[in-house]
Amino acid sequence: MEAGAELDALVAEKVMGLNLVEPREFAMARVAWRHILATGTDFIVDVDGHHLRIAVPMGETLRMPQGSDYFNDRYALYIAEQLGDRIAKEVDEYRSAAKPYSTDIAAAWSVVEKCVSDGMVFIVKGDGLRTGDFNPKWTVLCGNQERTDADTAPLAICLAALKAAGA
Repeated sequence: MEAGAELDALVAEKVMGLNLVEPREFAMARVAWRHILATGTDFIVDVDGHHLRIAVPMGETLRMPQGSDYFNDRYALYIAEQLGDRIAKEVDEYRSAAKPYSTDIAAAWSVVEKCVSDGMVFIVKGDGLRTGDFNPKWTVLCGNQERTDADTAPLAICLAALKAAGA
């Protein structure tokens, strides 16, 4: 697996124990609630200082947002879908991104600290310059797993921690 956002999200969830990325529909409902001023047969919604009146169908006919078990979130998801691009940026911000564990050594080191605090042995070793391509190579031992090699220390740390977590 390559370094980047997908690997960072896996590390956040499987190693760090975080649930950073809410399902998009859940985030849409939560953001919509921020904009709803009044409810009834019509919902009054505030977007950028403009009040909109949106007629909402009966709740039983509406779809439940993924990740929610709160009945009234059906209304909020419907409102969010009506608002669409007007709240898209806010929805994306609500869905937090993982730290750059696989590309930033400071973030990767927090992975090492988490594994050590969980009782794992964690060894990071730089192998100097490899023959041929002269790029540094990093080897990591984490827990009882086989060694993990990568071209960068953050990537090696993340891959080894995922192995140790059983992911």
